[in-house]
Amino acid sequence: MAARAGAPRWLGYAQLEWTSNVAFFVPFGFLAVLLGARPWAAVLAGIAASAAAETAQALFLPERTASLMDILANSLGALVGAAVAALVLRRQPASAPQPASGRRPTAP
Repeated sequence: MAARAGAPRWLGYAQLEWTSNVAFFVPFGFLAVLLGARPWAAVLAGIAASAAAETAQALFLPERTASLMDILANSLGALVGAAVAALVLRRQPASAPQPASGRRPTAP
């Protein structure tokens, strides 16, 4: 069907599904890092969320098919999102360091 719309012949349902699964989890990884998670933790959270979704799909949605490939694609999306967020944060100028006590330093 995609070929009728002008897409290349190699672009079929499986490729579109894989790409959409990756794209769906990019914001997950990106936002997790922006909200303070370490990139590796954001990726692990993406893997866990994807595995939970696929497990729920297998248990409660018999018309759907749970897939390890979906977990892999979602995990890749979380990885891409976390990596992009880490790069964005790395390029941000460092803010002024704050004292460990949380109080402002006093003048001597």
